[in-house]
Amino acid sequence: MSLSFAALVTCAALPVALSATATRPLSVEEHIRRGQAALADLEYEIAADELMIAASDPAASDEQRLRANLQAGIANRVLGRDVEARLNFHYVLSRQPAAQLPPDTAPKIRSFFELVRQEILDGRSSALAAASAPAVPPQPADRSAAPETRAGSMAWLLGTGGGATLLVLGAAATAIGSWPYLAHMIARSQLQEAASAGTDGAKLQAEQTRQRAAWESWGAPTASVGFIAVGLGAALAAASVALLRPATAAETP
Repeated sequence: MSLSFAALVTCAALPVALSATATRPLSVEEHIRRGQAALADLEYEIAADELMIAASDPAASDEQRLRANLQAGIANRVLGRDVEARLNFHYVLSRQPAAQLPPDTAPKIRSFFELVRQEILDGRSSALAAASAPAVPPQPADRSAAPETRAGSMAWLLGTGGGATLLVLGAAATAIGSWPYLAHMIARSQLQEAASAGTDGAKLQAEQTRQRAAWESWGAPTASVGFIAVGLGAALAAASVALLRPATAAETP
């Protein structure tokens, strides 16, 4: 009789335990492990989603965000999502400039990763050169100065201002364009939690679909234009700094 009673208690408690397990949302590390497993199984769509959920989780540590973005970048590059992959790699390399991909990474992913690294280095070099350029004290107007010298100085001023403007606008466009993708991933994470908890996720499903459509319609193009503007701004600023020295030398008596 006591054995039957114990079995009855065990059977009654089992659904409660299973329900508690089912409603527990996955941790950041669990999402990363699922993404890594999907990556190993060549399930790149699943890998990208799982890793981006981990990277966008407010509870994720800096180290977890770096790992998740690095591997999400690999998956997105394989899928041909170059804007997303660029965002992932940019996040990693802007915080860890010496970061490296796994040794067995495919050449097309490795070359793309190094391209993003070079873009970041070029942008930093241009900003450093502009900041370290010697300040030229104001001089009395020399009306005998050659017209080409004055034209060089004007070109430098226009180039520096234009480059800085492009850098700022490009960064803003990249941030604005990336928002629908991040919102899509957040909605996806919330939808998974709702499904685990057994609650109605219709609104979250609609929000995820809406944000995905926004990303594909205007988010990705805007982010792409932002990246291009940042590159052009850095190049223009670097060229303007290069013009500064000849113009300064020509004005020195």
